[in-house]
Amino acid sequence: MAGSRRAAGRPMVRHAKPERRRAALNQRLTSTNEPLQRLAYAVDYLRGALALRPDAQVAEEVVNRLIQTADRLYARKGATSDRN
Repeated sequence: MAGSRRAAGRPMVRHAKPERRRAALNQRLTSTNEPLQRLAYAVDYLRGALALRPDAQVAEEVVNRLIQTADRLYARKGATSDRN
């Protein structure tokens, strides 16, 4: 089927998918102002990228950054909510 796309001058599916995925992410992000939902959308986007292009180093960097950020939030003085 790639031959028909190539003959018609259309982009190959592999080139179009990342653009569609990014456009879908942008649409989801603009659909909500809820921080937790926006975070979930971004993490899902990253999970999809890592599923296609596994990179343990990138995954570990993101995990470490998320943990550091959570630690900073937990360490804030005057927190108004304790859900545990």
